[in-house]
Amino acid sequence: MQRRKLSDQIAEQLEGMIADGTLKPGERLPAERQLAERLGISRPSLREAIQKLSSKGLLHTHQGGGNYVTESLAHSFTDPLMALLQD
Repeated sequence: MQRRKLSDQIAEQLEGMIADGTLKPGERLPAERQLAERLGISRPSLREAIQKLSSKGLLHTHQGGGNYVTESLAHSFTDPLMALLQD
């Protein structure tokens, strides 16, 4: 059985927090150090997870200003294949 990468597990956990409203649209994520400590993970693993969620459109990063939950989440949670089919 293949074990999933830690960053994938973290991304899934953060995605769940966004989906259940713990992290709201437009909200700034806690500082990287704080969030890593709270989740009990390393900062590099957290950075990788944030990058994955950014590429999915769930988070966006302001250089030097932190990471934010995307304002319009409805589009972010749709299946990318469905978006291709609709075009």
